[in-house]
Amino acid sequence: MKKKSIIAAAAVVAVILLVSVCLLNNGLFLEKTEKEIVVSTGMTDSQVIEMLHENGIISNKTVMKIINRIYTKNAPFKVGSAVLSSKMGYTEIINILRNDMRTDVKVTIPEGYNLDEIAEVFAFAGADKDKFYYELEHGQFDYDFVKDLPAGKTRLEGYLFPDTYFIEIGMSEHDMIDMCLKQFDKVYTEEYRTRAKELGMTDHEIMTLASIIEKECKTDREIVSSVFHNRLNSPQFKYLESCATVIYVTRQPKDRLTYADINVKSPYNTYITPGLPPGPIASPGAVAIHAALYPAESEYYYFSDAGDGTNSFSKTYEEHLSKNP
Repeated sequence: MKKKSIIAAAAVVAVILLVSVCLLNNGLFLEKTEKEIVVSTGMTDSQVIEMLHENGIISNKTVMKIINRIYTKNAPFKVGSAVLSSKMGYTEIINILRNDMRTDVKVTIPEGYNLDEIAEVFAFAGADKDKFYYELEHGQFDYDFVKDLPAGKTRLEGYLFPDTYFIEIGMSEHDMIDMCLKQFDKVYTEEYRTRAKELGMTDHEIMTLASIIEKECKTDREIVSSVFHNRLNSPQFKYLESCATVIYVTRQPKDRLTYADINVKSPYNTYITPGLPPGPIASPGAVAIHAALYPAESEYYYFSDAGDGTNSFSKTYEEHLSKNP
């Protein structure tokens, strides 16, 4: 009996050890993934652990909480950022969260993002979205171009320059926005301001056109720009008829717009509003801005997606229709 008892006890211990190893070995239950995790000021340990679980970095929240309590006696996690992997062990993750956190977060604003999308990018870096939107509308920024912009919630649409930024943890929403405006002020040079005057356009009109070009195409931008310039300068073409401006209003990207879409009432809808909309529909990159200022010379008044990443251009409506039955 004693021998059987010893064997049974050994089996129980072996099972306990196996279960413990499985539980403590975080990576056994997860596919490999790496993500940058940002611990913002005021976040509790429970919120951090929940975030780790939601991002697929840890497999078991309860085990993480127990190990955290034993390993660190619940000392708070540090504010900062770190790239964590699901293949790290619980203690390794905890050690990084305690001792190896960076003081900044790398964020990238892609070309063509609008203010709502940019707000999401900065929320990842710890921005409070309500404060971010407040600063967008009411913040005081010491740039001449800002003083000339129409007031309102979309005042800075198009001017948060798309680029990669390093955001210090705890940076204010005002300073985040200022960082992007400062970069735009560097890119939009005095040469560009002079060129805009040569075209008989304001800087705001150039940025509005650049944003439409940014959203309409990824190639042939100088030629696409020429189409819009030709329409703006021709008494025969009252409307720009840009699909991108309609999508900005509806927030519903489509390959082909419906009759209801192109008749949606908005000053941004260039199918029913003459000329340019009131302001940009997204943040254009340097290439789109340059294209708006230096269009190709052409006699085109129409263009469409050719289906292979390029564009098809037409001089007349009949030619345009033949290419787009």
